[in-house]
Amino acid sequence: MKLVDFDPGGTSFSHIVGNIDISKVLSDKVAIAVGAEFRTENFEVIEGGLASYDGGGADSFAGNRPENSGNFNRYNLGGYFDVAWDINEDFLLTGTVRAENFSDFGSTFVWKASSRYKFMEDKYTLRASVSTGFRAPTLHQIYTQKAQYSFIPGQGIQVGGLVNNISPQARFLGIPKLKAEESTNFTVGIGGKPFKNFSFTVDYYNIKVEDRIVLSTEIGRTAAGNTTLDQVLDANNLSDLSFFVNAIDTRTSGIDVVFGYKNLELGTGKLGFNLSGNYTIQNERDGAVKNPTIVANAGQSVV
Repeated sequence: MKLVDFDPGGTSFSHIVGNIDISKVLSDKVAIAVGAEFRTENFEVIEGGLASYDGGGADSFAGNRPENSGNFNRYNLGGYFDVAWDINEDFLLTGTVRAENFSDFGSTFVWKASSRYKFMEDKYTLRASVSTGFRAPTLHQIYTQKAQYSFIPGQGIQVGGLVNNISPQARFLGIPKLKAEESTNFTVGIGGKPFKNFSFTVDYYNIKVEDRIVLSTEIGRTAAGNTTLDQVLDANNLSDLSFFVNAIDTRTSGIDVVFGYKNLELGTGKLGFNLSGNYTIQNERDGAVKNPTIVANAGQSVV
C-alpha cells in the first residue's frame, strides 16, 4: 500500500477597517452625529498541488485548480448623519441616513427613523422604529468556484461544480451578478419598570428581506437532454452545478419579551434574574423563487 499526500490549497480572508465618529450637542433639545468608514477586503483562493486536482484529483475533495485560484479585493467607503430631537422631556425623535459605495457593485443608501415616549412619571416607555438596510454579497460568494469529483455506482466518476457569478458558465446560464440584499424593518414596543427592581420589555418586529442570497440546489441534466442547460453541462463536463444567486424574498415577524428582577439579597451579595423569550409569527418566503430563465425552462428550481 502506498500513501499519497495531497495539498488541496485553501482560502484566506483579511480586512482592514478605519472609521471616525463625531458627535455634538447643539442645545438641550438637539444633538447631531456624523461619521465615516473605510474598509478594504482581500479574499484569496490558494492553489492546490498538481496531484490534488490533476485528472480526478484527490478522491471526493479535489484541490483548487489554477483557473479557480487567485487574489480578489474590494474596498468601500461609507458615511452617515444622525440627528436626535427632544421635542419635550418625554418625547424623542431620531433620524439617521447612511450612504455607502462599494468598488465592485456600486452604491447603496439606507435610513432609519425612531421615536420614544415616556409616561406615568417615566415608569413606562413606548418606542418604535422603521428602517431600511442592506447586506453586501461577500467576496466568498462572488468568487468561489470549485469542481467536485464523486463516484456514482453505474455512472463512474462524475464532476459537479460550484460556479461563481462572474464565470463564463454563469454567463451562459444567464445567472446575474450578485447584488446586495435589501431589507425593510419595523419595530414597536413597550418597556416599563412598574415597581422597584422589576422591569420588562415587549417588542414586535417585522423584517422583509429582498433579493436574499442563497446557494442553489444542484442543477443537473434534464431527462430530455436537449435543453440549453444540458448543453452547458456537457460543454463543461459537469454532471451538475450550483451557484450563489439572489433568489428569494423573505418575511420574518415575531415578538420578543424580556423580564428582569434584581437586588435579591443572597448572603453577602445580591442576585438578579432575567427571563427572555421569542415567539416567531412568520418566517417564510415571500413570493415566487427568482429562477434564472435557463433553469426555469429546464423545469428545475434553485430552491
